[in-house]
Amino acid sequence: MGLAFAIDRKSNSSDSLEKAVGSRNARASSLSFAHGRKSIIATANNVNSRFKGLNSILKLFILYICLGLLASVGGIIFYLSEYDKEQAYLLELEKKWNNIEINFKNQTDLEYIIKYGKYKSKYHDSNKWEYRYSAFFASTIFTTCGFGLQAPITSLGRAMTFIYGLPAIILYGVISRKIGMLCFILIEKTTKCICKLSDESYKKHKIKIIMLFVLFFYICLSILIDQTATNDGFGNGMHDIRDALYFMWTTTATIGYGDVMMSGGHPLVSPIVGLWLASTLGMAICLLDSLISQRRNKIANKAELNLKSFQKEFESMQIPDSPVSDPDLPVDQAIEDSNEIS
Repeated sequence: MGLAFAIDRKSNSSDSLEKAVGSRNARASSLSFAHGRKSIIATANNVNSRFKGLNSILKLFILYICLGLLASVGGIIFYLSEYDKEQAYLLELEKKWNNIEINFKNQTDLEYIIKYGKYKSKYHDSNKWEYRYSAFFASTIFTTCGFGLQAPITSLGRAMTFIYGLPAIILYGVISRKIGMLCFILIEKTTKCICKLSDESYKKHKIKIIMLFVLFFYICLSILIDQTATNDGFGNGMHDIRDALYFMWTTTATIGYGDVMMSGGHPLVSPIVGLWLASTLGMAICLLDSLISQRRNKIANKAELNLKSFQKEFESMQIPDSPVSDPDLPVDQAIEDSNEIS
């Protein structure tokens, strides 16, 4: 019996020791997590403070690079998920085409020839999921343009439109807002430098000045798209400046019909249009925030003025003292005095 008691006591002590060790490990891991969290927050604050200290143009350049990286990551994702599947489809289509060229029989065979011929002349390397087109598709996701020129057919590609798309849209909105604020700052500095405007004059004509800048760059980009238009890549229906202006409007408004398109694989124009979209969206967000804050300030000022007016009226009111409030006066006498006053 003594031996059993000793064994039981030893097992209890070992259990308590294990619990103590487990509790100590849990505290250590909790402290480690808290320390890691603090270090991450400190690093983020440090990066943010350094970013705020940079020049406005340098900040804008860094944010544009971030958008390029966002599109590049999406390009890699959709290239890896869609390219091989599309290439296998194209090889099968090419075999049929070669066979039809040798043994042409009927109208169905002619349709195959026309279909493959259009596809082959439209895309470089005969694959619409080449990396640059995949990056273009990724940018249409987070800008919400959705031209409908491409669509993933693999299960992984379709899943990635959600897994990649939702965070990318949120991140794009945050970056665009910062870009819009920087664009406003640069427009203000440029206008004051060129036109020698005072702060009061600029505030008075702020919206008109911003609209003039937007219109100027809108026309310049339309001319650039018209001059560089080709039918390669996704290019379609771009014949003159009117088509370019129409394309710029549907793209800026993120309508994205896709009926008139510039070349999606152009190494210069496509990134510029992407930066234009981010800048205009950011300026629209900032302008809307400014209008809302102005409206709130007007309502708050009006409410404050009404409150002050009410307080003055209340203070100016003279309320006669009631005899009942005198504690030394008998109740009957107070009632009689009150009746006399009424």
